[in-house]
Amino acid sequence: MIKITKHSIESRKIAVKFVCDCGCEFWADNDSLLNDETKQISHYTLHHAICPECKKEICSINSPVDRSLVFKKE
Repeated sequence: MIKITKHSIESRKIAVKFVCDCGCEFWADNDSLLNDETKQISHYTLHHAICPECKKEICSINSPVDRSLVFKKE
């Protein structure tokens, strides 16, 4: 068994696209994802976030992309 207590490299900053039943489409980054709810099913990873419009918890199977591609610094 391995337990990492400190990483020597910074974790990858990602963004995941979500589409909610209320019609809202949004991107969530590492800080907005519900990390305790991330699940691996087969070769998919389900990411969870809270919809900013209706406040429901939703999941996405969209592949994460590099955060800098979505949240560009201006």
